[in-house]
Amino acid sequence: MSTCRKPYPSDVSDEEWSLVAPYAEPIVDGEGFGAFERPMRFERLVWRALGEGLISPVRGAQLLKRPLSYVEEQIRGPRVM
Repeated sequence: MSTCRKPYPSDVSDEEWSLVAPYAEPIVDGEGFGAFERPMRFERLVWRALGEGLISPVRGAQLLKRPLSYVEEQIRGPRVM
């Protein structure tokens, strides 16, 4: 393991990882932990980027897989009459 930091006792060497890797299951969207955390975190990040003006509403709609009209409505907030 070639790192610039002092190794931790819990660090796993490449050889040790090669023994475990075939048995490690990736987090799949829609299953277990991956069904909740990734989509929710990603959506929160997109909304935050929209609020900060880091991405355009068009790009936000693409990332959220929502119509542009929905995203623009959510940005404006509720109508007050």
